[in-house]
Amino acid sequence: MERLLRLFPVNTVLVIEMNSMLLKKNKTVTDELLISLAAQAGEPVHWYHQPCQGNAQEGALADETALHELLPLATTSQITLLIPAKNVLFNTITFNGKYRRQHLSALAWQLESFCPGDVEQLHLTVLQRHGTQFSVAAIDKNLLQQWLGWLRSAGLTASRALPDVLALPIPTAGWTAARFKDSWLMRQSPERGFSADDEELGFILGRYLTLPAILSYSPRPDSESTWLQKTVQPIWPLLAQGVQKNTINLLHGDFTPPRTTKPRGNKLLAVLAACYLLTFAVEPGLSGYRAQQQAEQIQQKTHQLYLNNFPGAAAPKQWVQGINQQIDQLEKSITPPGLLEQLRIAMPVLQSLSGVKTQAMEWQDETLVLTFNLAEQELLPRIQRQYSSKISITTHAMDRQHTLLTVKGANNDDKD
Repeated sequence: MERLLRLFPVNTVLVIEMNSMLLKKNKTVTDELLISLAAQAGEPVHWYHQPCQGNAQEGALADETALHELLPLATTSQITLLIPAKNVLFNTITFNGKYRRQHLSALAWQLESFCPGDVEQLHLTVLQRHGTQFSVAAIDKNLLQQWLGWLRSAGLTASRALPDVLALPIPTAGWTAARFKDSWLMRQSPERGFSADDEELGFILGRYLTLPAILSYSPRPDSESTWLQKTVQPIWPLLAQGVQKNTINLLHGDFTPPRTTKPRGNKLLAVLAACYLLTFAVEPGLSGYRAQQQAEQIQQKTHQLYLNNFPGAAAPKQWVQGINQQIDQLEKSITPPGLLEQLRIAMPVLQSLSGVKTQAMEWQDETLVLTFNLAEQELLPRIQRQYSSKISITTHAMDRQHTLLTVKGANNDDKD
């Protein structure tokens, strides 16, 4: 197996297998059909069809139940599923030792502190490797299965899945940006990016002390005069070019597309080939065993850390999450509460205002101040009147179109 690996650039076995699959498909030139699905059912489905010859088409279906309307285009096309960047977790993690595909579970375990859910429900793809540093993309298995199920119900089969932000041009310096549907795609590096709507974009960019140069392929926002304006390009042809150049495919492992039927070859040759490949299976198996031992040692140290610091607590199903839960319980006794605790208590009120755009949010002296783009007389009827006694809520009209909503802890009302 190592003799075979020397023929390829330094990368993971997983990525090598995916690249070889894509190159094999590209030997036969086919039409391209790109489909962008939403995370929730009932949302519009956007698509783009690029034939080998002729004019491209694009459009939007009412929702996922209308996917069958794409069957005539899909007959001669390779289907690529563009996954919204908002549903993808990009991260860089460290793995020491020789990497094999069966080590994905060890990589996923390192994402536990970044993922609020169960890491066992994450589908991981290694995007790039630099020594012991692995750039990965993780997505919820149930969500990916939902999208593929929608396609199957319409008689469609995707051969590729790619985060939409990674179809943007690779930035040589700084970031690249383009507007797709109602959001901005921001590619920060070959293996990382994010998407944000207009309201979220300013909040995210404001977290950076200094921003890199941002090269925009769409008309830049009026509020972002520092962006560098590239020649404006239609978004779908731009993404289609990126899909063709990109070899990343999130469909592997349990989500590997079904292979097309091939003529039966010489059975004896197949048996001999299987026996030959079997001779290389011992070394990867030993490597996987060593990785499992390392993971068990880390787990044992985590167990010991938990038991030493929380001797009276029950053993949790997941030890790292158990430690986080114990820390959360300790933080609850700290008064006055912090920003996250204030938001949690005020969540019923904020949820009643979910349809109202938020212009700004400030946190100072244990007081949360939100600026809404709505007049006070229109905002007041929307506010839920029943909320926790731990907070007090007041409103103040800034002008005819903007209202300040102030959330204070009940124990600091006397500070004003």
